[in-house]
Amino acid sequence: MLLSLITNKYHEQRQWRYLENIFGGGTIKQQLPHESKMFDAVNKYFLGLNSRCNKSPQALRFIKKEPNIVQKLIDQNRDLEEIQRGLEAYVQSKRVIFPRFFFLSFEDLISILSESENKEVISLHLKTLFDGIVALEFTPDEQVTKMYSKEKECVELTKSVKTR
Repeated sequence: MLLSLITNKYHEQRQWRYLENIFGGGTIKQQLPHESKMFDAVNKYFLGLNSRCNKSPQALRFIKKEPNIVQKLIDQNRDLEEIQRGLEAYVQSKRVIFPRFFFLSFEDLISILSESENKEVISLHLKTLFDGIVALEFTPDEQVTKMYSKEKECVELTKSVKTR
């Protein structure tokens, strides 16, 4: 039982750490309300369990105090896997809409989608998305007016492009 507890807790912690960065806020949380709600429930249990573990550091005594803990961890891991599948489907749908996203890794695309309000994060991936473009120049109202190459060549747009 102890081995099963440790294995499931380790798996839960690994998945939670990855997804916590994504569902901790930002646009993905708004775009995936079902997965976000599921993650909030997992997060609440995860943090509560960790707090209880810290108060009772002896594993065997802790297990006796927590009925069905292994099954609860198995359920949490199942929920985290479902959240991950929903996230992967969301990313795939964005790639279908904008095929240049296929050039980005899953993590890079998640970074862009979760920080879609942050033009600096998006600018980091320009050279992967568009061959020859490494930077954009924005107006205060978030419109693109110029594009720059890695050779510092500048192309001024005849008409500014809205980013939203």
